[in-house]
Amino acid sequence: MGYPDIEVLLVAYYKLKTGKRAVTELPASLETEVPVIQVARVPSPTAYRLDRPQVDVSVWTLKSQRATCSALAQQVLNLTLTDLPGPRRATGVVTAAAAVTGPHWLPDPNPNLCRYLASYQLAAHT
Repeated sequence: MGYPDIEVLLVAYYKLKTGKRAVTELPASLETEVPVIQVARVPSPTAYRLDRPQVDVSVWTLKSQRATCSALAQQVLNLTLTDLPGPRRATGVVTAAAAVTGPHWLPDPNPNLCRYLASYQLAAHT
């Protein structure tokens, strides 16, 4: 039994639900392309029939748009916890979602950018 590529699933899902650009790799011209939602799987377990991916989801905007960044990160949190689990999607099914850490601001080396990060623990299968 294979597992869905959780990054592919989440990028498509967040783009569809928010209408914002969602990626795994940040574009070189990030400042001119924000807002951006970035998805990255971190080391996490799998089981016999269920993948247990933990993912970090960052939301990026311009520094002057911190309230917008926070609101989009909160929207992603709400979508992840309440809308994502259950329905079959093109690349798999997320059966459960929990926030490991809720959205929080992080300083960025680029003084023109704002970043909010959250981590989620999911359960998924194909």
